[in-house]
Amino acid sequence: MLTTFLEVVFGVVSQLVDIVLLLFGGSEPGRFNAPGETLGLADVPVAVAQALGGAGASFGTTILDAIRGLNAAVFEAAGVLGPFTPVVVAAVVITEVVVAIVVLRRIVYIVADLLQLGGLTE
Repeated sequence: MLTTFLEVVFGVVSQLVDIVLLLFGGSEPGRFNAPGETLGLADVPVAVAQALGGAGASFGTTILDAIRGLNAAVFEAAGVLGPFTPVVVAAVVITEVVVAIVVLRRIVYIVADLLQLGGLTE
């Protein structure tokens, strides 16, 4: 009778451990967001980051393609200026770097405000 009781207790405990592992680690606790895996709580941030990264990557590619097209037109037009071409190219590149820094700083401030990280924007 004691053997049966212990088998039932160990079976229940084993099932509870499996449920907790499935809840937190998913069906494949050794890998995050594996293909075909039942996601656990530990997989959720990885899955969200991959989804946002995919959407951000296509948006970023579109922006870079637009900048590349604009630069090609400006650099081609600057080629007519002869010896002043390097000055125009340098001015365009410096302007783009400054604009990128200002935009990235603004994005950091917006994210800090959304996450309510005090002190960054004050």
